Amino acid sequence: RLGMSKIRDALEAQLPSIRGGSTGEQDFNRLAASINADVAYMVQNCKLDKQTDAMLHLVIADILVGADAMQGKDKQIGRREGALKVAGALNEYGRYFDHPGWSMLSLE
Repeated sequence: RLGMSKIRDALEAQLPSIRGGSTGEQDFNRLAASINADVAYMVQNCKLDKQTDAMLHLVIADILVGADAMQGKDKQIGRREGALKVAGALNEYGRYFDHPGWSMLSLE
């Protein structure tokens, strides 16, 4: 929960500038690096049952695809779209996992 909360909070803080188009490559790179570090923490410290862990890994996979795009590694998905993909994955997490206090991110 800690890792997901950190990713959500970091992305939420940047969403206004991402939506407004004022987020630069350096900002996307920093945010993506932070997201990747939080994902690594989650994977390293995961203590879920097999079924729950499998579902979490689907969400994590989408987060990582978005983070790669934010770093310019995916030429099919732009940096902004990568950030929105991460936001969408976080919202999916909120639908499938019981995380007290979790709130969905606005994608608009």
